[in-house]
Amino acid sequence: MRFAKLGLICWMALLAACGAPAAALPTRAPTLPSPAVSTQVPANSVIVTETAPPQEAASPAPPTVAQTESKPLLSGQFFKQEVAVTGSYTLDPTTGVLRLSDDFNLSQGPDLFVILSGASEVTLDYVSFSGVVNNSPLLYLGALASASGSQEYAIPAGTDLSVYKSVVVWCRQFSVAFAAALLTP
Repeated sequence: MRFAKLGLICWMALLAACGAPAAALPTRAPTLPSPAVSTQVPANSVIVTETAPPQEAASPAPPTVAQTESKPLLSGQFFKQEVAVTGSYTLDPTTGVLRLSDDFNLSQGPDLFVILSGASEVTLDYVSFSGVVNNSPLLYLGALASASGSQEYAIPAGTDLSVYKSVVVWCRQFSVAFAAALLTP
């Protein structure tokens, strides 16, 4: 019993110390001895003198989506999934910009995002297609800015577009595809 009380007292002291602010300790820079320098060279030593090669200009950054060579535009028409949709998209792999058309229009829903998906079966019913999207590579480009009209989304630099097969308006809250379009040149 005595040891239990002693242990309890130690724990209480430890907890009190942990919660108390640390006392300010004076700080000073450490004093280091000066380095030993010798100017004498042993007689059997070989001294090699080299000049550094001229520095080359910094190599250019690796290509990103925005820096790659000109590639054909990708474009497609949106298909109905959960809701009726009109419009199309254009994706410029050179600039990394996905643009929804002026006539883009779909019913508003909760928690909608524009994503790229590895799913390519856009003509499936929305339940089946949504299941395929859930099991495919996904890249969130951003929240849907508006249920209608032209809007743009940036593809992150360095994205390998070959992984993705479709553009999807995705309800993240319910894991349901509202609309989809194939990524085609």
